[in-house]
Amino acid sequence: NGFCLVKDEEGKLSVLGEFIEQLKTNQTDKDGDTILLYANHKDIQYSQIQAAKEMGYKVAIFDGVLDSHIHNYIEQKFEKTKCKRIDAAPIDKLVDKGETIETTLSEDDVKKLTTVFEKAVKDQTEYKISTEALSPSTPLVSVTEDEFMRRMREMSRTGGQAMFGNLPTEYKLVVNSNHKKGKAILEAKGKAQSKVIQKAINLALLSAGLLIGEKLHAFLQEEQKNL
Repeated sequence: NGFCLVKDEEGKLSVLGEFIEQLKTNQTDKDGDTILLYANHKDIQYSQIQAAKEMGYKVAIFDGVLDSHIHNYIEQKFEKTKCKRIDAAPIDKLVDKGETIETTLSEDDVKKLTTVFEKAVKDQTEYKISTEALSPSTPLVSVTEDEFMRRMREMSRTGGQAMFGNLPTEYKLVVNSNHKKGKAILEAKGKAQSKVIQKAINLALLSAGLLIGEKLHAFLQEEQKNL
């Protein structure tokens, strides 16, 4: 019910209904919906949580065994309230207030930037490239996972795959066309260009806790060489 407790990113406990009320001032989107941002791995999602705090947003921590379905309950219980995990979109887009950021690149350069990043992940079908005009302070590459599809996949796991079929995991690598490195990447050629692109992707995956195993080892080995 609305009187259950929710923990925020600072570890402070609040009554759920009161917590949602606190969000309305700064976390209401262009459609009038209050956006409750949440994380389920405070350490893994630390970078995203810090970025949200810098925007003045509060983040709920849903890391309990029974918390995987609480977002559905909240959306049903509280009118005009939506839940989004902290990695559902770039920080600029999590609470969409209808503000448009103009790109600093030409339309042709945006297409070129998209193409060179697509080539970098062409053999990795779980990653899709999207180029968006974000704040210059937003990282060059952000890793996001669609909120709706992720929930459906989680429900498929707990309710049996027959419910929704075998839903694949798919991440979006969002390239910030307003980042200062965007123009530099377009001006670079060959191996120099590929090296910068791959490093940007690896840093984004590392921040999201997705760079593991052999790829993490290779990345760390390469960074050791550059010391």
